[in-house]
Amino acid sequence: MLILHGMYHWRRRRVAYRNDYCLRCEVPRLSFQHRTFDVLHVFWIPLLPLGFWKRWHCGTCGSDPHAHVRTRRSLKWAGVGVLALISLSAWAVSPAEQPQDAPIIWAMRMCGPLAAAAAAWATARSPPDVKLADKLRAVVPIVDPHCPVCGVMLFPEEPAWSCPSCGIRRRALPVG
Repeated sequence: MLILHGMYHWRRRRVAYRNDYCLRCEVPRLSFQHRTFDVLHVFWIPLLPLGFWKRWHCGTCGSDPHAHVRTRRSLKWAGVGVLALISLSAWAVSPAEQPQDAPIIWAMRMCGPLAAAAAAWATARSPPDVKLADKLRAVVPIVDPHCPVCGVMLFPEEPAWSCPSCGIRRRALPVG
């Protein structure tokens, strides 16, 4: 049975901004924090209110700036291992037991190791994983005294600078 479900994000509002490193764009970008009221729905009927949530989004591409977009190398090597095990399993079966499966078994015996070798070669040549902590250390904090949304001069207030016009606050990257 197919159950259509998901989440509504209502009353989206920008509440903060900061310089950040976007893993999708692979460069430092301006990120905005949005506050939404989230509701779980089933068949487009809102059922369960989940409350107010805050999420960071890249100002250019709109995605979560710290979400990994590429497959990690460790998972690629695990896939190579599984592919090698599958190609070895074809040698555990005798084609004489079931002659109608003999072409499939021989295809797995010949193509399986080639596929595993190609996957190992592609994984070895893939670029190393991006260390987000290293990239975040290189991000320069914002020093511009103007609001990036409306251009009004920011008002210094504790713990962060805020815009008197739109209410957005300037945040710093978390240390660590």
